[in-house]
Amino acid sequence: MRAQLQKLTLIGLFLLFNFLILGQNHEMTWGMIPRSDLVMTTYPADSSAEAVVLADEGQIRIVAATGSQRTKYYLDRHRRIKLLKRQSFDNYGQVKLFFVHSDDRERIEELKAQTILPNGRKYEVSKKDIFKTKENEFLSSLSFALPNLEEGAIVEIEYQLISTDVIEPRPWFFQEGIPVRYSQFSIKNESRVSYVTLFNGGDYYPDKETAGKITTYRNGETRIVYGPEFIVMENAPALEKEEFITTLEDYRAKVRLQGESYYTQDGQRHQLFTTWEKSAKSLLDHPQFGHQFRKKRNFKKVLEELEGFLNQGMSQEMMMKTIFSFVNRQLTFNGKKSFWVQDNLNKVFTQKQGNAGEINLMCLALLKAHGLDAFPILTSTRDHGKMYRHYPLIDQFNYVLVGVKMGEKIVLLDATDPLLTVNMPSLNALNKLGWVVDLEHLSWIDIKVPMCRDIYGSELSIDEEGNVVGKMRAIFNSYTSLSERRHYAADTSGSYWKDRMDEFTSDLRLGSVKVEDFGEASSKFMNEMLFHAPNGAMASGDFLYISPIYYSNYKENPFQLEQRDYPIDFPYPFEERYVVSLVIPEGYAVEELPASSSFELPNKAGKFEYKASKVTGKIQIMLTVLLYQTTFEPDQYENLKTLFDQLISKRSEQIVLKKISDK
Repeated sequence: MRAQLQKLTLIGLFLLFNFLILGQNHEMTWGMIPRSDLVMTTYPADSSAEAVVLADEGQIRIVAATGSQRTKYYLDRHRRIKLLKRQSFDNYGQVKLFFVHSDDRERIEELKAQTILPNGRKYEVSKKDIFKTKENEFLSSLSFALPNLEEGAIVEIEYQLISTDVIEPRPWFFQEGIPVRYSQFSIKNESRVSYVTLFNGGDYYPDKETAGKITTYRNGETRIVYGPEFIVMENAPALEKEEFITTLEDYRAKVRLQGESYYTQDGQRHQLFTTWEKSAKSLLDHPQFGHQFRKKRNFKKVLEELEGFLNQGMSQEMMMKTIFSFVNRQLTFNGKKSFWVQDNLNKVFTQKQGNAGEINLMCLALLKAHGLDAFPILTSTRDHGKMYRHYPLIDQFNYVLVGVKMGEKIVLLDATDPLLTVNMPSLNALNKLGWVVDLEHLSWIDIKVPMCRDIYGSELSIDEEGNVVGKMRAIFNSYTSLSERRHYAADTSGSYWKDRMDEFTSDLRLGSVKVEDFGEASSKFMNEMLFHAPNGAMASGDFLYISPIYYSNYKENPFQLEQRDYPIDFPYPFEERYVVSLVIPEGYAVEELPASSSFELPNKAGKFEYKASKVTGKIQIMLTVLLYQTTFEPDQYENLKTLFDQLISKRSEQIVLKKISDK
């Protein structure tokens, strides 16, 4: 055991020594540029990059209060960017640094900047060319333009930010919209405040090593070395949006310091972090949150209006649905994501519109007033970012749902859209987790929704001229039914189906489009289309060739990259099924059917199936793609890509029919 401990200690010291050497190698001296950087014309790791951050070094030093001076922090930053293409000049040749001037909270000092050309000539920014602007009552900025820019130039900036916002200092970002070759952030705490370090990045990297307090993450050439007082990231790729993610901020490598506690001069420790229970109590007692649904004076008018919609003897489930329906049809969502009520629920009801918090807390108030076990559930929308379960940070939430306890289950309600049904939160609210703000049910819950199933059934025949005549029935439910309802509401002729199907065959002629089960309370929505595809069966000698699937949600594989840098995040599990029945035309026989195939993802996360068979004068095709799992790590990307490759490939395969000999 002792030998193992010594070994770990040595490894930790070795990594720390490596970091110190690495830091020394990368330590920048103002104006001293290696020749290799001066003559660089493209960035080897990303030849398409318009610019690259050569190095970005920051050190935060938190200093204790002395005398009349408040506790403050000093952030020293030195930044160097290579401008490889002219289009980078606007983004990186113009600089604007913001600071909070209100209450003398922040200021920027020791600012200097310069342009260094490939031939080594330097042009400093004059102090008279640095402009101070008061942006609003809180923010000011210092702005300037780097002079004499040309392709291949390097811009260099150095400054010190002094701030009294020591409870939550500014975060440090290791990744940007351009590659970052080297970024270093070090922490020196000389204050009486203790911090929690919230580090985002590396958790989905395939390689991870931990020795002592040093953790190293690797993903190809990208490396993150994370220690208690420093973080270094090398060879960070440009941060670019990929398909099926929440928000890029969830994947950006960054660090945030959050004050946890502080010590007074006499050594007494005071907690800055509260507990989840205390946070819940504070919210429930807040005039703009808990008081809105706990004190009837805030929703008395709404309660009186509701009474005409309720009947005696209603079951709890029917009462819940009636109240939910009442709210989401009486009020219009103004598009603002929030969990606060600006004034009171009576006023919101009079105005007939409100933000997400006002609408859903009104629904909650009415449910509780009628004896249902209902409570608020705070969450963060997909475009707002992920949540930290370990620390009670209220600012990580920006949305509220309503939970209703029905037996052993929790039913989720979101009244912001009249097309939403029970257990169907808005799509943007499907961010996996929610925090129940209720002292009896205080907990984190998984936000899960039923599988979204789309079924496309086609009946096809081929006339004497080789034209395909067909009828397709498309059945949608859950979130796709929501989008289909909106398409139909905007165009009740259903003509948009022609544009969709034209992507899979040329010159398609769309007949009638019928709608079935267009009930607002139903989660299902069905279309039935008649169509005609001229020359849909291609003739060649005695043979006819036909691809019988005339529509798919995926014209091509959505996963085109060679490799995936970020996890894949689908908002909900889904199934898509295509069922085709093709009448074999008179005088023809089946020459060749596509081979049946299947592919299953590891751990039964999803599967693909394709079957083709001949049954009593018809050919039947069944194609299914199904994903039970909604989140996939980058190392699972290849399997997911293969599954969709199978879908695209098999969907396009042809049936071969041969004319029967007259002899």
